[in-house]
Amino acid sequence: MGMDRKIKQKSWLQKHYIKLILATAFIVFVLVKIVFSDHQSKLRVDYEKITVAEVVEDTFQDYISITGITDPIKTVSLHPLVSGQIKTKLKEEGDMVQKGDIILTMSNPELEQQIIDLEAELEQERINLQQNRIKEEKNMADLGAKIKDMEFSINSERRNFEEKKYEFEQGMIPKNTYLIAKETFEYTLEKKDMLYANLQRDSMTSKLHIQSLENNLKRNEAKFEIEKRKLDDLNVKATVTGRLSSLSNVEIGGQLNKNAQIGYIRDLSQLRLLANIDQHYSTRVARNQNATFTAENNKYDLYVNKISMEVVDGSIKAELLFESEMPAKIRVGQTYHIKLELGQSKIAIIIPRGAFFHSTGGQWIYVMDKSGDFAIKRNIQIGRQNTNQYEIIDGLKPGEKVIVSGYDTFGDVDMLVFK
Repeated sequence: MGMDRKIKQKSWLQKHYIKLILATAFIVFVLVKIVFSDHQSKLRVDYEKITVAEVVEDTFQDYISITGITDPIKTVSLHPLVSGQIKTKLKEEGDMVQKGDIILTMSNPELEQQIIDLEAELEQERINLQQNRIKEEKNMADLGAKIKDMEFSINSERRNFEEKKYEFEQGMIPKNTYLIAKETFEYTLEKKDMLYANLQRDSMTSKLHIQSLENNLKRNEAKFEIEKRKLDDLNVKATVTGRLSSLSNVEIGGQLNKNAQIGYIRDLSQLRLLANIDQHYSTRVARNQNATFTAENNKYDLYVNKISMEVVDGSIKAELLFESEMPAKIRVGQTYHIKLELGQSKIAIIIPRGAFFHSTGGQWIYVMDKSGDFAIKRNIQIGRQNTNQYEIIDGLKPGEKVIVSGYDTFGDVDMLVFK
């Protein structure tokens, strides 16, 4: 019988060769898929639910739209200058009043009696002053008479002295008689000096006293005039021309205290517009900036007159005045849409304003592919903005199209694929 042939055993590699080839092919496929596949996150959206706008190069108008409410140029508080009881009410709330018109009248018996007492005191002071002037004139007359007497005595003693001196020198009289005449004359001269000194002192004292009385009278007369004007202040008058409003606590027989708030007068000779401006523009708004609004098919020019320094609820307050005429039918409390200029218009790359800004902060936007099948996320830089436009500083070119509607439902995907 023939010899049995030895069967050669297959190696492990030979047994699993096919499996190794298949596993290697799968690994290569996976690696290729990983390397060459698109890693961008995608989202399928309905094209009909988005808003697409074209990037253009055009004039960027640097303005913002704000809402202004008309208000009187001035509102004056109405209050009595003195206390009193209301006698008559001549004007009602809503009435037009002219400056100086009496709105209501009051009575104040205590004030009236005080004026009467002051007037009586003034009259007594006038009488006292007149009496002192008469007394001064009498004293001056008496002093004049004394001076004349003294001058007569001096002249008499001078003649006597000169006569005695001559007789003494001629040896006609003794020396003692001469000396008595001399001493009498010199004494008379001394009395004259004393008299003049007293007269001057008394006159000065009298003049000072009268001047004091006169000054005191002038002060009291001025005080009386001030107090007397309070009688006229019992008539509460309009301090400006305008419309009477918010007239409260004013009933006949009622008591009003000094400076009590009883109403307002709105000066309607000129109106202003008050507007709130978003704090985003606070650094770009300044006094005298121009603004316009349209009413009754006419355009009216305004300018910024005042700007508040405080931000309240995310906005600042501004007061705008008319450059010239106002609308004929303008009324207090009306609302107007104002275009406030922030700078000069110039050519720029611009896109329309859109809700996308709230999601992106203006840092990126979805740019449409030329095919129109999808849109890619792209970083951009926005400069100035107005009510209708954004100025694009970087990231977009004229002719490109972007999605400007809201992104709230897109998340943060890199690509939008349209259905």
